[in-house]
Amino acid sequence: MSGPKVSVYGMSTQNRQNLRAQLNCLQQSLVCREEITKAAQRLNGLNARIRSLLSAFELANRRTQDLSAEISALSDLRNALPQDCRSFMEEFSGMELPQADRFTPSDSELTKRKNALAKLRALRSEITAKHKEIEAILTPMELKAKEGLAKVEDAISDDVAGVQSFFVPPAETEGEKLESDKKRAGEQLRALAMDADCPKELKSEALFAAAALSQMHSKERLNTFQAVTIRPLQGRIEAAIAKKQSEKNECAALRTRLVVLRSVAGMEQGDPPDDDDLDRLKTSVAELEKRIVAQTERAYIGDCVHAVMSEMGYDVIGERSVVKKSGKRFRSELFSYGDGTAINVTYDSEGRIAMELGGIDGLDRMPTEEEADVLREEMESFCSDFKVFEERLEAKGVGPESRVSMAPPSAEYATIINLADYTITSSAQAGEIALAVAEKPAKATAKRAMRKEDGQ
Repeated sequence: MSGPKVSVYGMSTQNRQNLRAQLNCLQQSLVCREEITKAAQRLNGLNARIRSLLSAFELANRRTQDLSAEISALSDLRNALPQDCRSFMEEFSGMELPQADRFTPSDSELTKRKNALAKLRALRSEITAKHKEIEAILTPMELKAKEGLAKVEDAISDDVAGVQSFFVPPAETEGEKLESDKKRAGEQLRALAMDADCPKELKSEALFAAAALSQMHSKERLNTFQAVTIRPLQGRIEAAIAKKQSEKNECAALRTRLVVLRSVAGMEQGDPPDDDDLDRLKTSVAELEKRIVAQTERAYIGDCVHAVMSEMGYDVIGERSVVKKSGKRFRSELFSYGDGTAINVTYDSEGRIAMELGGIDGLDRMPTEEEADVLREEMESFCSDFKVFEERLEAKGVGPESRVSMAPPSAEYATIINLADYTITSSAQAGEIALAVAEKPAKATAKRAMRKEDGQ
């Protein structure tokens, strides 16, 4: 069975699982690198808040109260933060990922990729923890700064007035308090309604409820309206806004994954994806992940085919790539076989691998009857070699999943391969090929003579 052979080869279950685990590690590592970059930018951005707080505390310290302890703490933060950021980025720049365009299914390679991911995650956690640590310091200080500035304003007002006022404003009447409560409730509802993430139907409910407040003419009626309508409505709006924000965060994470996956797939990035449809983004990510898995598996299988052919003594003498009008891609490797013959191995974009033995020449032509007879004998010779070829592939975890065509040795399948269609891999090999082509007619005649002698 050594005419043209077309098969679909697949990886063993163990190798496929290992390869997909490595791919998953790579994707997570690339996403983690993006997150580290953004986290470091956010951490560095805290410098502006620190400087603003320092200015506020220094002003309050001069005018109203002793805030030297706060100023000292903020000064230390201001001086330490740039160094922390530099240290994080130096550590980050020294983290190299394992090769992203070639994968070898093995426990050691998977462990290597898992370790690389673990280091990235640890650094991301360090940066996030540092950000939270500083936030925990700045948040209460911002409240204190607000209070301090209010005191400064009061002090300035006293300076301007020049005298202490003895006027005591009258207490707020019940009617005024009712109007004040209604106004505050209305402002809260309108603020929620104006949130960009508030659903349209809830926005209408909130605005209607805010308008209805004008009909609340007693404290009891207002309290009932707040308990029955306003607070439940606020809870629904806040839950809807939180859900929408969660979806936005998930969309942002998926868009980051798409950028990473496009890079892994060797695709042009184009414009950054701005899709906010969560289901569509999930579908795009899943389809691209499936495509990358298929690409990676085909690349590994191709590497194994190449390695086995080389192990069996067949050297690559030429290569070519073709893209059909339909968009299908074909890649061919030409391996030396016998005198004046070669094995053409063609990989298509759908995972099929075709192996065809043929004569070689420098032009397009059909084989002569005598050449066809010699090539048939070479096909028969390749029968046992093909069996060994597949056994060695199996040892690498690659085996046939389906047979498209397994033609027997026959002169009707004889073909002449045009070397002009290939990129010859080296000038030395090109010279050997040219010599083999030139000697081929004489060798074919010698083989025919030997067969005649054997038949007498």
